[in-house]
Amino acid sequence: MIVLVSGDGDFDLLVNKIRVKYGKEVEVYGVPQFTAASLMNEASEFLAIDENFYWVKFSLILLIFQHRY
Repeated sequence: MIVLVSGDGDFDLLVNKIRVKYGKEVEVYGVPQFTAASLMNEASEFLAIDENFYWVKFSLILLIFQHRY
């Protein structure tokens, strides 16, 4: 799996090649308003970076911290 954190549409051809030629999944993380539609469409999965994303990340960090200590 390849993870790309960008909204730049110039990466759409690269993402397509990685998926099609090499058979790898490509997750793209980006801010929906600033991510090119072509990049979102080429990704195996597009994950929006928004307020919900930060709360999920924060919650996971808390769970890990509580588990360790």
